[in-house]
Amino acid sequence: MGSHPPASPPHSIPVVKDRIHMDGPRGRVATSLSLRRKTMLCAGIDVSKPHLALVSGTAKPIRHRFPNTPEGRQALLAALAHLRPTWVALEPTGAYHLPLLQLLAEKGLQIALVNPYHLAAFRRATGERHKTDRQDALLLARYAQVYGESLRAYTLPPKALQELKALEGYREDLAQRERAILNQLEAARWAGSAEVIPLLQRELACVEGLLGEVEARIQALLAALPEAEVLMGLPGVGPQVAVAVLALLPPHLWGRAKAAAAYAGLIPEREESAFPEGASPSAKEAFHGGLGGGAARPGDGGLLPSPALAGEAQKAGPGGRGPQAS
Repeated sequence: MGSHPPASPPHSIPVVKDRIHMDGPRGRVATSLSLRRKTMLCAGIDVSKPHLALVSGTAKPIRHRFPNTPEGRQALLAALAHLRPTWVALEPTGAYHLPLLQLLAEKGLQIALVNPYHLAAFRRATGERHKTDRQDALLLARYAQVYGESLRAYTLPPKALQELKALEGYREDLAQRERAILNQLEAARWAGSAEVIPLLQRELACVEGLLGEVEARIQALLAALPEAEVLMGLPGVGPQVAVAVLALLPPHLWGRAKAAAAYAGLIPEREESAFPEGASPSAKEAFHGGLGGGAARPGDGGLLPSPALAGEAQKAGPGGRGPQAS
């Protein structure tokens, strides 16, 4: 009788096509996740001021390029309707991505707004050195394919919050200009520049008038937002901090006042894993290590806590009601 090869133990690790798979229940789960990733079609969009580069994350990537105009965005939308991707990944680029982001969200597409720090860590991990618009779009598509299980889809903010964010940004610009004019006035007085002082005083009066108008509009918006009332009920949160928190809040924290306060560093927050249950400790360590230790879910568009919000809270002073008189 011929000898038979010994049966493999239930948890042996055979090598199949240069990849290691574990037999048994764990192996079946890993294979299932791998197959899901393979069948999930993702698209990446690299946004610049003149162009939009669309690339699919397929074995043979499909590449398109459109002008970043209303007509070009509609053509890109038609191309996405043909591809039908599970995820559309793009990276924030100042204000140039905002019209496209709004259009995609209104059409109900599942959008991953990828944090630039996360994408940079992913680029280093994959060894990608080429940086062209189409290569960046392909990198975004592959990022969505790898982290598709843990991405959080972007949602459009309520109209009131969009207006609040715009007004808060403009208010900060006006406040900076006011401080600059005051410094110029002081220098002009010391220099005895009699011709310049009246002009600076007129400009200061104009800026102060605009500041008052913007503050009134912000207060009206705060009164219409239930989240603002809940936020200001927390210890140490006044109108100025509430405005900063709501204006800079990531989409997944809208409607969650205590989580928003934790994001701003106003109250403690429990650490949450950025990975699905069952992810290996080494994978978590490698990912967080690449991000400098920040604990955030891929695609959130921010790290915790936010230095910008913490700075606003510090500037606002006790109770979040603005600088205190000495």
